[in-house]
Amino acid sequence: MRTGLKLLMGVTAFVAACSETETISLATTSTVDIFATTTSLTQVEDVPLVCDSLTVKSPLGTVDDVRIVEASGLVYGNNDLWVHNDSGSTTDLYRLNSVAGVEQRVVVDESVNRDVEAIAFHDGAVWLADIGDNINTTDRESVEFLKFTEPEPQQTAAQAEVFEFVYSDGPRDAEAFFIDPISGQFYIIDKPISIASVFGLDAIAGVYQANFESAVLERIGEINLGTLDNRATNESPGGEVVPVQGVATGADISPDGSMIALRTYQSLWLFERETGESVVQALQGVPCEAPIATEPQGETVAFGPGPELELVTLSEGIDQPLNLVAQR
Repeated sequence: MRTGLKLLMGVTAFVAACSETETISLATTSTVDIFATTTSLTQVEDVPLVCDSLTVKSPLGTVDDVRIVEASGLVYGNNDLWVHNDSGSTTDLYRLNSVAGVEQRVVVDESVNRDVEAIAFHDGAVWLADIGDNINTTDRESVEFLKFTEPEPQQTAAQAEVFEFVYSDGPRDAEAFFIDPISGQFYIIDKPISIASVFGLDAIAGVYQANFESAVLERIGEINLGTLDNRATNESPGGEVVPVQGVATGADISPDGSMIALRTYQSLWLFERETGESVVQALQGVPCEAPIATEPQGETVAFGPGPELELVTLSEGIDQPLNLVAQR
């Protein structure tokens, strides 16, 4: 998403269009909730306690490079932290040092970027997910993954191999993507912006798995973001994103595959994954809400590379802090 204003304008247009065609009864709206038996507000004792051990630490630094103003993807690769912008710029990767300064820039096929929203490192390769579509979820018929070898320290450009996919149930907007280090499977969680998300009702995000043989992103599960939004206690980001502050804007998985992080504009949710569980089974569990710094338009989250539980986040905007969530 390029700006909160564009998103809000899109939501406003969506509401207006719906009002012209049909009367919507908010009282009777219903959805399928995969958390129905585990995440009611009366069953908070089931929520994992891992988040209780975390706190927001002092920022690692400030990302003050004027080239990084729409941070949408953030990931550690070989102990290096990489970030990229989304639509509206060339497909550049920036390697950050320990205090958020830029150490390296790699230009990746600048002509192919439509809306690169997320990044992952896997088996010696970098994967960029060009999966964004903002509010125009009927406008983009296919999405792409860009693959290239992990950059060398002095490398300035990379040529990517492009893999094109379509969704099994039609076009949609997404910003959350990760690769399971255990199975090697690719996962996307979409960003459902609708009447439901605006009015705080059930907002169902689809979970998709990439089938490389058929080039189809298959819908294999759902997450009720409305249920999570009703549980959220972190401070609202305020501003233009408030109407959709509970939609999925980023995700990551821990290096050992034992935990999945899903963030929204307001909150950071951690799903624990037991040994032998699939990603979908883990996402059907009850997440806990981790502390997170209040960010004006936060769309990134990355697990730290070490054995300790640490996560970093970064918002879109100029001179944004690189925020750290870690053990107390």
